[in-house]
Amino acid sequence: MDLFDAFRNHYLTDGLSDDEVRSVVALGETVSFADLEDIVRETDVSSDLYVLTEGSAEVRTPAGDVIARLKPGAIIGEFALFEAGRRSATVMSNGPSQLLHLDGNALFRLMEEQPRIGMVVYRNLGKTICNRLRSANVQIERLVSAL
Repeated sequence: MDLFDAFRNHYLTDGLSDDEVRSVVALGETVSFADLEDIVRETDVSSDLYVLTEGSAEVRTPAGDVIARLKPGAIIGEFALFEAGRRSATVMSNGPSQLLHLDGNALFRLMEEQPRIGMVVYRNLGKTICNRLRSANVQIERLVSAL
């Protein structure tokens, strides 16, 4: 799979020029995970970001319960770009999967050197997190109403 093509229309890079997308993709490397292999582990410290390009993955609680299923295009670890600290969940491959691994430190440097890329990437991640929060609020409201 050509990574540029995968990211040209990805929500992470929406609004970037082709050259800017190439700059982001150039930071990455393709990594593969076998079935049921941890991509990130809860409590690990890392600022790295992953984008699922092939296969699927599951977000799990500490008890091992699945709380989300991820498809190609999903970003894993985006909170690390906003807050340095420990991972908030474990994400495990669900079958063989390929991901683009973006070194968090290299991405930070690129966003500082090219502030427009930084602004666009942060805006896009912010939109994504807002959408997830809205969805979580609806789910919580449904649960509370059912009590």
